[in-house]
Amino acid sequence: MDGDPFTAWQSDGARGAEGEWLEVRCLAPLDPAGAQITVGDGAGPATSRIVVTTDQGSVDQPVTPGRRQNLQVAPGPTMSLRVAASATGGTTSGPGGAFAVSELAIPRVAVGHPLVTPGVGSAAYLTAADGAR
Repeated sequence: MDGDPFTAWQSDGARGAEGEWLEVRCLAPLDPAGAQITVGDGAGPATSRIVVTTDQGSVDQPVTPGRRQNLQVAPGPTMSLRVAASATGGTTSGPGGAFAVSELAIPRVAVGHPLVTPGVGSAAYLTAADGAR
């Protein structure tokens, strides 16, 4: 989503990677055909399968972390696209495993308000307490 392969969204991993998800919601229906994903290396066992859910249905597919690949999606327009981890390394990850996505590209979709975080070594931090203020 940000075009930077060195950044990633990562779930908290408290309950393992399976079932953790990232969702994109759109302001108008779109055709997600041609969407691509790069699954990142999360904490714990690597994610090996994902489920892609749109308004038209769900498709389960294998993934290889670190490799950009096409998403298999149910054909037809949708208002949202959800990617969920469904398996890790052929086994469940258990506590401590996380699902990570380093890139998600959907044709004709641009991020309206990108989140820019401090660079490595920056003294700025956001904690749960800061966010609650």
